[in-house]
Amino acid sequence: MGRTQRMLLAVRYPYDVYPTVQATYNWWGHGEVAYVAGRIWERRDDDNLIEVRYQPPLKDNSSVLEGLY
Repeated sequence: MGRTQRMLLAVRYPYDVYPTVQATYNWWGHGEVAYVAGRIWERRDDDNLIEVRYQPPLKDNSSVLEGLY
């Protein structure tokens, strides 16, 4: 039976300066940017959240399986 993993990143930041999460070159379950964007709830969705930089995502999970990332 396959294993499903989900990540939820929702951090509220109450100040005028918002930090950025660097999440580039991560495997999100698919290599398409539109798919990855749909899995992340961040500043583009809600001004109270921080920005997540996720482009470019990994195109496949082979490097994850090989332990390179």
